[in-house]
Parts: sequence; structure tokens; C-alpha cells
Amino acid sequence: MTHMQHDNRIKSFVRRGRVTTAQKRAIETLWQQHGLELSAGFIIESNVILDIGFGDGAALLQLAQDNPHNNYVGVEVHRAGIGRVLAKITELELSNVKLIHSDVFDVLQNNVADASLKCVQIFFPDPWPKRKHQKRRLINQQFIDLIARKLMPQGTLHMATDWCDYAEKVMPLLSGSAKDAN
Repeated sequence: MTHMQHDNRIKSFVRRGRVTTAQKRAIETLWQQHGLELSAGFIIESNVILDIGFGDGAALLQLAQDNPHNNYVGVEVHRAGIGRVLAKITELELSNVKLIHSDVFDVLQNNVADASLKCVQIFFPDPWPKRKHQKRRLINQQFIDLIARKLMPQGTLHMATDWCDYAEKVMPLLSGSAKDAN
């Protein structure tokens, strides 16, 4: 599995959580089949739905199962979620899901061609509710601009949050991006 690049940018995540024996085994045995190793030459170039921070993978797996004609790439930093989803991909016999273990900001900058993503899904990103931590929020103007550049014309950003303050801060950023795209 790939290790994240180190830079001075504030990360929107903190590594945490315990990886179970079953999750470790899934990573060891299934990564080669369902994981994408990032390298300088690897670029996502066409009609992909990118799921950012898929967590336990429930939404990603359900969407992939319900829409076998779509190609999904899930990006996650937490190994426990990756191990769980690898096992479920195999159990459900899904052939339309690949996983990346990395910081999505790095993936978007280095491994996704401009105008290549059909959809970007961000379901319930960490709201970092404490004022002193809000600088860690994933959704900011820099990130929205990067996603806008990576989406195909008529591409979609699908974001959901249950944190009202986060939604109130993000909506103006998204509205501005939509106006700039037109």
C-alpha cells in the first residue's frame, strides 16, 4: 500500500483506529487485485466516480453494487476501512471498485487528469467542530477549486454533512465554484 507524501499543508485527517487481524489479512491478500498503487506515471483519465474518505465503505459498496456500469475509485487514509472494504468487494464479487490508500489532495493533484471525473462523492467529512480545528476541514476554497478542475463538464460533486455549521460554511464555497464554472 502507498504511503502518504509529507508536506507542510494542514491535513484534514488524523491517523487513528485499530486494524483487526481480518482487515490486515484482507489488505495482504486482496490489495493487489483491488488496490491502485500510485506512481509518477499513474493517472486516472476517464469517467470515474471518486469516493473520498469512504470510511466503512457502506455507501461506496452499495452504489457499486447498484450501478455495475459505473467505475468507482475510493480514496481513504484509514487502513481499517480499506481492509473492511477489500473483503466486502470480494464477498460481493464487485469488479467496478478500486481503492487508493493516500491523502486525496495528493491523489487529485498528482494522479487525476483534469476534466476526467464523472462524479466526486464526499459523504460526511469530519466537521472538525472545535473552532481551533476548523482549519483542518477538507472542504475549503483550495480543495473546491481542485475538484472543479478535475470534474468532467457536467460532472457532479455530491457532498453530504449532518453538521449544520459545516454546511453553512461550505455552501457559499460551492455556489461560487458553480458560478465560476458557467
